[in-house]
Formats: sequence, C-alpha cells, structure tokens
Amino acid sequence: MKARENPFASCCLHQIPYIPVKMPWREIKGRVESLRYRAAILGPEGSGKTALLFHLQSLLERRGLETVYLQVYKRNNYLWPFKTKNVQTIDPDKIYLIDGVDLLPAISWFYLRLKMRHAKGLIVSSHKNRWLPVLVHCETNINLLNDILSRLLPNPTESVSSLGEKFFRQRKGNLRDVLRDLYEFYSEMGSCSDSFPSV
Repeated sequence: MKARENPFASCCLHQIPYIPVKMPWREIKGRVESLRYRAAILGPEGSGKTALLFHLQSLLERRGLETVYLQVYKRNNYLWPFKTKNVQTIDPDKIYLIDGVDLLPAISWFYLRLKMRHAKGLIVSSHKNRWLPVLVHCETNINLLNDILSRLLPNPTESVSSLGEKFFRQRKGNLRDVLRDLYEFYSEMGSCSDSFPSV
C-alpha cells in the first residue's frame, strides 16, 4: 500500500478538525475572546492541543485577524522560524500561536512573554501552566477515538475499533501514538477490512 492510500496518513489526519470533548466550540470561541486572545491550552501528549491551535488559527483568520504560528522543537528548544533570543520585533496587530512552550527554558519563556506583551494576542499550548489563563484542558477518551475512526474510515469494522481501543489502553490515551500505531498496522495488513484479526 502506498503511504498516501493509508487512511491514517498525515494528509488524512490533517483533515480532521479539533473535536471538543467537554467544552463546546461556542464556549471555546467566547472564552478566547473574553481572555483577549491571551490563554494557554493544556493537556498531556496526544490530547489534541496542536489540533486546537490550528483550528483556532483558522477561526481567527476567518474573522479577519492576523496570526503567526510558531512551534518549539524538542531537539534543541528551537522556536521556528527564529530562536527566542532573536525575537526583536513583535507585530502589535498579530496574534501569536505557539505550540509547545513548556519545552522552552524558563529564562527563554520569561523573555518571550515580555516581548509578546506588545502582540495583539498570545495563545500557547503546554503540558503545564506557564502563567497564562487556561483556555481549554484537552483530554481524550474512547468515544473521541471512535469519532475520529468514523471520520477516517466510513465504515470501521468491529476489529478496527477493538484494535484502536487496545492501542488506546497501551498508549494511555495518547491519540497521536494510537493513530501512528494504526497507520503502521494498516500499512502492514493492507486496506482490506478482512485482513484485520479479531482482538
């Protein structure tokens, strides 16, 4: 099977929007506005923080607001497309969405917050609170996984759902890892539903 034909390929996953678990979209939209676009999205790995950031970015831009998305990489605490020490000019008309700020050293985060005071907004994702009001605490459950499976596979078989639940337990709710496991399994077994064993 070619990678692009795998229903769990990244190009397919990117078509799935953030799916709220507890707080409905109407509340999320209202809260981000009431917080004046300065908030933190919290949650464990694979709980949907990045998906929510992307969805918020799209929402804000549809409302005519300018945004900038940045990501902190694990390998060297690099803030793409610039290191925090090189942040010199912040656009006061833009809302900055930064993914993974908990990976920054404390001094870098402090410096970044000082610079971002001049921005129109700052929305970050983190595993723990970094001195911003909490917008949403992301979490996962089996129902969310099944919802995602139904969007990726029009008619997911019982075997696929059971396998997903097995991976969900093994990965302790980390949906990113669960979907990666399903991608690898699907690549090996092929797209035929009959090829999935009972689990």
